Amino acid sequence: MYKVIVSDLDGTLLNAQHRISDYTEDLIRFVLSKGIPFIIATGRHYRDVVGLTQNLGESLCTITSNGARAHDGFGKLLYQQNMTSVEAKEILTIAAGFNVHQNVYDGDRWLVEQPDLGLLAMHPSGFAYEEVKLLSEPLDNVAKTFFVGDTEVLQQLRLALIARFGVDLNLVFSLDNVLEVMAQGVSKGRALESILAGQNMDNTDSIAFGDGMNDLEMLRWVAQPVLMANAQEALKESLSGYQLAGLNAEDGVARYLKQQMGISSDA
Repeated sequence: MYKVIVSDLDGTLLNAQHRISDYTEDLIRFVLSKGIPFIIATGRHYRDVVGLTQNLGESLCTITSNGARAHDGFGKLLYQQNMTSVEAKEILTIAAGFNVHQNVYDGDRWLVEQPDLGLLAMHPSGFAYEEVKLLSEPLDNVAKTFFVGDTEVLQQLRLALIARFGVDLNLVFSLDNVLEVMAQGVSKGRALESILAGQNMDNTDSIAFGDGMNDLEMLRWVAQPVLMANAQEALKESLSGYQLAGLNAEDGVARYLKQQMGISSDA
């Protein structure tokens, strides 16, 4: 029996409508009823995740902004790691030279300079961005910045940021068209290790599900990594010893857990 279950959201626990299906919600409730922690680990903002998981009550611990934040089920902040305001503003200044859509998670806010209705459609929780002049903001509580655009342009931006900051930032492609930038050392894996240590737990009998490169450290840390059938090829090439679940659009996480835990279809 698993002692802790961890899952990414986009491309993993969420379906094609960017929601947790009723089928998957029922499985999570069953797991929680057995006293097994179920932890959400995502690049999304904490406020967004609260909206997406509100039907599951107050039992879910969440790792958000790719590991820059972690909260317990009652909203208590367990862990955080920001980039500095100077770093955030220099990142944005560099990114301004590329044709990408700029986004910042600053405290409780999601900040952009230009609208993007496609991004809003991916947030059925109702969490929405504010249009501001980014460099006019204090940016003193930044969990992450992220950039949406053509893959080749984002690769060029990544190289420019590495040339300026070296290893002082964590840069990762969560999707082929999304480059995420966090402070040095920020990852879902580090946040997971920290919050479990706070509960006197380690990675024994732990399992995690993911589909993108921002899941890599988390998947390496747990005892059993599981990749979605729709996982990025780069992730499959970077990880060993993993098992495969089905597609996220077909409740792959829930169906995998039901089979592995011997849960009947009517549980």
